[in-house]
Amino acid sequence: FVGAGIHSIEEIVKKWGRSVALGILMLSFVPGYRSLLLSFKEEPIEQKQLGLWIQGHFKTPQVILGPDWRTCFYAGPSCRRFVWMFEARSPLTEGSALQEFLRSKGVDLIAADTRYIPKFGPSFDFLLKEPPPNLKPLVSLSEKDNKITLYGL
Repeated sequence: FVGAGIHSIEEIVKKWGRSVALGILMLSFVPGYRSLLLSFKEEPIEQKQLGLWIQGHFKTPQVILGPDWRTCFYAGPSCRRFVWMFEARSPLTEGSALQEFLRSKGVDLIAADTRYIPKFGPSFDFLLKEPPPNLKPLVSLSEKDNKITLYGL
């Protein structure tokens, strides 16, 4: 297929000239860029809102645990490091496993959202229903049906 494509461009160059062939080549990239732009249509607004809230309320950089790195991206210099929830291997609702995991990663804040936790981090589903008493809810933000809560240790 590549050979046939190169041959057809060569034929266009011979017949119409280099500028027309280059224009046709550039137009062939348009569907790909269109798909790329459409794929970013559903940006999780609640992640941005939470990141900006963190940036406005914390002067020292925080280690954030969550299912989506965009919280840390939008927090900017207020985010020292991001820890993915899927790094947790053990069932965290039993005993002190959660505390040990958070301590080993140096986590300061936990972001729990209804968009990603049920799909990608079901072991953290308890954060959406009944969080442990040692976690203090700092803020809850929502966008349409999606809610995100930030917990502090």
